[in-house]
Amino acid sequence: MASELVIRISGDIKNYEEALDKATKETDDLSGTLKEVAQASAAAFAVLTAEIGLSVAAYKESQQVVNGLNQALQNQGIFSKSLSKQYQDQASELQALTGISDEAIISAQTQLQGYLGQATASKQLTQSILDLAAAKKIDLSSAAEVVGKAIDGNSAALKKMGIEVDDNGTKQERLTEITEKLSQRFGGQAEAAGKGLGSLNKLKESFGNLQEAIGERFAPIIEKVSTFFSDLFQK
Repeated sequence: MASELVIRISGDIKNYEEALDKATKETDDLSGTLKEVAQASAAAFAVLTAEIGLSVAAYKESQQVVNGLNQALQNQGIFSKSLSKQYQDQASELQALTGISDEAIISAQTQLQGYLGQATASKQLTQSILDLAAAKKIDLSSAAEVVGKAIDGNSAALKKMGIEVDDNGTKQERLTEITEKLSQRFGGQAEAAGKGLGSLNKLKESFGNLQEAIGERFAPIIEKVSTFFSDLFQK
C-alpha cells in the first residue's frame, strides 16, 4: 500500500520583507547621495580647473609685461634685478593708491624708458603720468608718450595741455622741470579718481594680484606639461 508523506513548512516572512524593503531604500538613498557627491565633485573640479587656467593666464600676462620692462632697461644698458624690482615696487604702490593696474603702470614705465635713456623714472615722475592721464581723461600710454617726448625735447603736445617746458635745457633739466610742473598742476588726480566707487578698481586689482599669485604657483607644472606635449608632438 502506497503511503504519502506531506510536509508543510510555514513561517512568517513579514519581518524579512520589511528588512528587504529597508535595505533597498537605504541602497537607493546611498546611490542618490553618491551621485550627488559625484556631480558636486565634478562641478568643483571644473571650477577649480577654470580658475587655475585664469590664474596662469593672469600670471603669464604679468610676466610678459615685466619681461618687456627688463628688455627696455637692457636696451639702455642699465638693467639690473634691483632696478627692475624698484620699478615693479613703484607700480605696486601706485596701484594700491589709485586702483590702476600695475601692469598698465609698468607698461607706461617701459614706454617712458625709451625716452629717458640711461636716466631712471622716479616714483614722482611715474605718478605724475598717472595724474596727467586722469586729469586729461587719456590712457597711460598716451600720457607716457606726451611726457616722454617732452623729456626728449619736443614739448609741443605737453604745452597744449598747459605745461610750459624749456626745450633748450638739458635732458636732466627738462626731466626735473616736467616732473615738478606736472606734480604742481595735476598732483593727486589719479588718487582722487580711485576714491568713492573708483575704489572698486582697487578691489578688482587686488583680486587680480591674487590670481597672479595662484598662477605663479601652478606655472611650473603647466610649463612642464606643455613642454612634454610639445616635444611629443614634434617627434
